[in-house]
Amino acid sequence: LSQDELRAGEGPVGLVLCASSEHACHVQKKVQDLGSACSIRSICISGVEDIDCSMREVNNIMIATPLLACHCVACGWINFHRTSYVVLDGLDHMQFNGCLTDIDMVLANVRPDRVLTVVTESWSDDLQGYAEYHCANAVAIRELRTQRQQQRPL
Repeated sequence: LSQDELRAGEGPVGLVLCASSEHACHVQKKVQDLGSACSIRSICISGVEDIDCSMREVNNIMIATPLLACHCVACGWINFHRTSYVVLDGLDHMQFNGCLTDIDMVLANVRPDRVLTVVTESWSDDLQGYAEYHCANAVAIRELRTQRQQQRPL
């Protein structure tokens, strides 16, 4: 999925959708730490106030909640026509919060040859079906936890 260099108004190439604004900010810090070494620019949209100036800059990766990502598209501030990599981080929480329709809208605007990664604590039949609907040839990778990790409170 090699692409030409992004220009203003294009992109992002990578999109991370998070269940909450707080989680999006946490992911942004990690992306900045990793991306700074290779000049990857990222933006976290955790509220409408973040959108104005920051959206005009070239950003390789966007981190946001599904609702804010939809808002950005609906207002014409961004498009996802160049987006090749999508991460749904906390899909089970997004389902609980009623965000699946927003995710559907975002994914409808993303390249059809995208790579989709789903991170979830639970993998119900509903979530599995949802992921398979949006990603042909889905592969589930399950995290094995030690007994001590399983006993720790959430």
